[in-house]
Amino acid sequence: MSEKPSYTTAACKECEGTGQVRVRTPSGRARMSRHKGTRGELRIAKEIARLLGVEYGDAVCRTPNSGAFIERSDLRFSDEMLRRFPVYCEVKTRDWSVDGIFTARTKWEPLSWHEEATLKYKHERSLNRAGYLLVIVVLVKRNFPPVVLWNLKSAFALVSTALLALSLSLPDAFFLTSLNVFVSEFRRVFEEKEKGHAGNENPSAPVSAL
Repeated sequence: MSEKPSYTTAACKECEGTGQVRVRTPSGRARMSRHKGTRGELRIAKEIARLLGVEYGDAVCRTPNSGAFIERSDLRFSDEMLRRFPVYCEVKTRDWSVDGIFTARTKWEPLSWHEEATLKYKHERSLNRAGYLLVIVVLVKRNFPPVVLWNLKSAFALVSTALLALSLSLPDAFFLTSLNVFVSEFRRVFEEKEKGHAGNENPSAPVSAL
């Protein structure tokens, strides 16, 4: 079965006479969007692996054909890595703006992406493929460094049982943090927590927050 063409010709609205230009077909636009998303996921997976001090591959990798599996996260982490960096990660390579928080008539689009990621995570957890993880959405935009959208209340619940009780009384609060800072600090928090467990310290004792 032959692949549908990516381009077709159409009359140029800015040309006089019968000027023709190449324009993307709907299938071509969809194909370009998929390739853009794949490149973004691969870039973020490699960057997170670098920040965690591991090679891209078994420990951290992009989920192949993640768009075809509605219950799979965009990035996959080994069990060992999830103990050090317990996240469920989605990557969005789309246009977005902080101004949209104040100007959008409907819900700010990145928050909708986070809700979608949370539903995917709940489904994956129900299939016993994941433990309790922090859902994050990495926002990738041209000419801007990637940032992470995350929920403070969920982070509190994940860090310690002492903070879990506090989180129950808190409203949802979302933060945008640069990818470099988020990975470095989140990794530090859970490495401290692992050291505390190894030293037989109280596992419910709160550790330094993000």
